[in-house]
Amino acid sequence: MKKCAFFLLLLAVAGMQLVYAQGLLVTGKVTNAADGQPIPGVSIVVRGTTIGTISDVDGTYKLTVPSNAVSLMFSFVGMKTVEVPIEGRTTIDVAMEEELTRLDEIVVVGYSTQRRTDITGAVSVVDADALVSQPAPNIGKQLQGRAAGVTVYTSGDPTAIGSIRIRGIGTINDNGPLIVIDGVSTRDQNLNNINPNDIESVQILKDASASSIYGAQASNGVIIITTKHGKTGRMQISYNGYYGTQKINKWWDLLDTEGWMKYWQRAQKTSIILRNWGEGLNTDKTFDQLYNDNAIWNTPEYSASHPQFGQIANVRLPDYIIPNGYIGNNPGEWSPTNRVTRLGNTNWFKEITQFAPITSHQLSASGGTDNSNYNFGFNYFDQKGVVYTTFLRRYSFRANTELKVKNAIKLGENFTFAYTNQHSEGWQNEGWPVSMAYRLVPWVPVYDVRGEFAGSGADGAGNAQNPYAVLWRNGHNKDNNLRIFGNLFAEVNFLKHFLFKTSFGMSYGTGNGYSFRWPNPEHSEGSLATNFYEYMNWGYRWVYNNTLTFNYAIGTDHTINALVGTEAIQDGVGRGLDGQRQDYPFYQDLNTWTLGNGGTSGMSNNSYFYNKFALFGIFGRLDYAFRDKYLFTFNVRRDGASRFAERNRYGTFPAASIGWRISKEDFMQSVTFVNDLKLRAGYGITGNSEIGAFNYAYTYGQSFWGWRSIAYDINGSNTGSMVGYALSQYGNPDTKWEENRMANVGLDAVLFSSALEVNLDLYTRKTSGMLVPDAYSPLAGFGNAPYVNLGDMKNTGFDLSLTHRGKAGEFRYDLTGTISHYKNEVVKLNNIEATKFFGGDSRFGSTTVITKGQPMSTFYGYIIEGIYKSKEELANHAVQPGINNDAESLAGDKWRASLGKFKFKDINNDGVINADDKTFIGNPHPDFTYSLDVNFYWKNWELNIFLYGSQGNDVYNYVKYWTDFSGSFIGNRSKKILTDSWEFGKGDTPLPILDINNTTDANYSSTYYVEDGSFLRCKNLQLSYNLPKNLLQKIGVDNMKVYGQVTNLFTITKYSGPDPDVGALYLGGGGDWDRGLDFGFYPTPRTVMAGIMLNF
Repeated sequence: MKKCAFFLLLLAVAGMQLVYAQGLLVTGKVTNAADGQPIPGVSIVVRGTTIGTISDVDGTYKLTVPSNAVSLMFSFVGMKTVEVPIEGRTTIDVAMEEELTRLDEIVVVGYSTQRRTDITGAVSVVDADALVSQPAPNIGKQLQGRAAGVTVYTSGDPTAIGSIRIRGIGTINDNGPLIVIDGVSTRDQNLNNINPNDIESVQILKDASASSIYGAQASNGVIIITTKHGKTGRMQISYNGYYGTQKINKWWDLLDTEGWMKYWQRAQKTSIILRNWGEGLNTDKTFDQLYNDNAIWNTPEYSASHPQFGQIANVRLPDYIIPNGYIGNNPGEWSPTNRVTRLGNTNWFKEITQFAPITSHQLSASGGTDNSNYNFGFNYFDQKGVVYTTFLRRYSFRANTELKVKNAIKLGENFTFAYTNQHSEGWQNEGWPVSMAYRLVPWVPVYDVRGEFAGSGADGAGNAQNPYAVLWRNGHNKDNNLRIFGNLFAEVNFLKHFLFKTSFGMSYGTGNGYSFRWPNPEHSEGSLATNFYEYMNWGYRWVYNNTLTFNYAIGTDHTINALVGTEAIQDGVGRGLDGQRQDYPFYQDLNTWTLGNGGTSGMSNNSYFYNKFALFGIFGRLDYAFRDKYLFTFNVRRDGASRFAERNRYGTFPAASIGWRISKEDFMQSVTFVNDLKLRAGYGITGNSEIGAFNYAYTYGQSFWGWRSIAYDINGSNTGSMVGYALSQYGNPDTKWEENRMANVGLDAVLFSSALEVNLDLYTRKTSGMLVPDAYSPLAGFGNAPYVNLGDMKNTGFDLSLTHRGKAGEFRYDLTGTISHYKNEVVKLNNIEATKFFGGDSRFGSTTVITKGQPMSTFYGYIIEGIYKSKEELANHAVQPGINNDAESLAGDKWRASLGKFKFKDINNDGVINADDKTFIGNPHPDFTYSLDVNFYWKNWELNIFLYGSQGNDVYNYVKYWTDFSGSFIGNRSKKILTDSWEFGKGDTPLPILDINNTTDANYSSTYYVEDGSFLRCKNLQLSYNLPKNLLQKIGVDNMKVYGQVTNLFTITKYSGPDPDVGALYLGGGGDWDRGLDFGFYPTPRTVMAGIMLNF
């Protein structure tokens, strides 16, 4: 029976082949209508089938078509699709015309599509191919520099999610944009679960007239992502893969062991001389006389010693640092109390970094007919971090399908499955391993003589941890995330002019992971304690929307497009649980890492739910065009959100814009160099509902501030207590939306036979009713104050994009440049003019301020006027904390101990340096950002160069607190501390005198920490070669491209740190209180890679 079935199948196949063989052989050539040049790679498909081919390198093709075939479809990127009737012909030559400009593209806007020529708002369209040319795990990183008006901050951490800001900062709260993927919106700024290779197009709605249809979610702009869909034609299989290696371009230039010893000797000698001078000892001698007098350094007044390097008069390098400063070959047996350790000379940055591989493999299949299409994609992405043990690994699958039913009904789905496995070292602050690499002295080695980790347990080594040990131990921790994202939709065309669409989408995510605290006996503050922590959570967001669209044309003069719709959203649905235990005696066996294997002492467990909320909106849109010349768009949306009390739950967000296509006017017809010219103007209102779920309500809990428990002596016996509840947050029932009003004027021009395209937008954006923390009296008790609608913030700026295209024979090129500028200003915080909110916490307090009249997160501190070089300078300056320049000190010798210290400016001229003299010392916001994307094409070769820059922004280099001052914590120091520190006889220098007890200069926020963060970076250099078609067709391949690539090839900057592209400590929608702070930032690596792209 099986043999019979197999025989029948062979007959059926043979029969189909026979029918196909009886078709018609059509040949021809495809050329460019403009210059007659052949076009290779054109897709030629029999309409309504999957039968097709690709034109050869000389533009020729041949295709056997069925006898009943009606026409051929010719399509190619950048050219107008051509349909040609067959009519029995065996030779069909086609001359394809280029698309006029990008203005003819169909652009996805709010809940619908428009031609770019009809858009009256500010919308940026980003080339998806340009995005994926930058190897990165998420589109957020790839967007940097690709769209005018969009600022992206990220880091070199593979798991970093990035901070996307559209036209500045609109609030002190969440500034992340709304992200819409295939019509399903999400507030999740983590795009690591979205495979960039799956993206077909990206549109960014930048002004209110474009984004207000998203209402309360759109105050920070909207990013619309459309994933790839199948197209009519035969099945096409494509593969895109690359492999590369990454390395750090630059680290801090720090001392080696011998240099550190010399630094200690010099700083200690200087400190002793200044101290003794201040006490009146040897004031008749100069600094150099005392410093170089070897005899005095053995006297009690000048003597000092280091536990490892010996007496200050004669420092030397020991053989071992455990035992302390041991010289010889018999340091004793290793034991837990005598962890014998040789002297090291460790470059900790080299120890914790690596040449890190990065690879991606994308396999896709797509095709379709007139009635159905499909697109499937599978991706494997693996990026190891240049910082040891950090990584991101992702497996993703996408399936998009559509089915037409009798040309009136379309059914479809978009489905994405992504699983990520990753490890990150968390917040990049002073406590993470990269910071430990400059905080730990170089004379500690990685390992002791037994092969155990060495550390700061050696006397005189400070309190930093061995960064390699931290990374190795933390490298066993894991975080796993699963995300399922997609939607089901249906479209119905009826009564010729109506289209109804319904869509239900969901984003479901679940995460789990664990971490372990290992014993760290090598650390000066370490312990033998063990602790295991494990967590699991899940959550989802669903979005259900319905739209009805009406399209109608009255003759050739009037075009009307109207849309109405509803949208329901529920988010924050989910729960989580976690637990931890201590005391794991067999911790080195990872199989024992379960909660059940830990001790019960100190155990804890917890479960929680997310802050669920709901939003419902109704919206409408009207587009009207008169003679394709005068354009008008009106949007309105009314939203209700559960985050607000009932009386303030609803808000209305209208917007209107107009467009005038000047090039359509009769008086412009003689201006031949203008192909298209459009003037736009718009104004609208959007809202921001991204606040706490219960800001309007009074909430109660079992602890104050999350840690101080609440207990009551119910019985009044003073012998016991019971856990109770108390007010944890005051409510503000008057909480309303943050309202964002934006006006925009724009110009779009296509000039010189489409050789030049210009897009210019000028805008002003003002947030009213910004939610700020209320100022409650301490008499209000322990409850937290709510947020109130008291603040205002303003942004003004412009976006400019220029594109030029040209060719000469077989050589073609295109250049796209962007320039973006915004000026941010806090207009009001509350009804008290002098109110200040502080951020950027450090060892010496806050480093940023938010206050009226200044940009968000302005750097705040003292201005350094120079160095105190004499008694006269001390006497003539305001009295300064930590400086002996008061009357009593000047009358004696105490003033001498303050020579060489920083001189702070007396801002208010009151004769005293205090907090009133702090001022604005830097701005993390750039004057402008810019980019240049250059593409050259010659025969089968392609060259891409992508440059990105930021000008005028400052960076607060907090790393210098640890590396540039001798009086801060024990640790390594920069080499410039030996060359740039002040010495007697010198004028002003960048650094104060090298005094090991100078705790004054480092411990105040000052202009010393602020640096120019401007930079120009070559983000991408790629050379590609397309193999000839005649060779590929012999092996059944339609197209093959091979390429070599270097990312972050060079960076031109004055910034002294490893990477000037510093965003914020906390990436995502928040983090703007700490913008521009470098605590030991994870720098962006250079990547050298090679790849291949295949189409079958």
